[in-house]
Amino acid sequence: MDVDLPEVLAEVTEQFARYEKALVSNDVAVLDELFRDDARTLRYGIGENLYAMTPSPRFGRRVRRRG
Repeated sequence: MDVDLPEVLAEVTEQFARYEKALVSNDVAVLDELFRDDARTLRYGIGENLYAMTPSPRFGRRVRRRG
């Protein structure tokens, strides 16, 4: 098995940077684009695990208040 392939590392690094930028700027369109719309999608949160593209009610309230 090959690890640390430069092209894979570059792609993952680029997408991680997009995710971080979207997260801190509340760019919901990019966040939606970066997560697969599938019931098997698992998103790890600080205090919870989120399944599929169903938004967290607590996160949604925080976003609306900040927005």
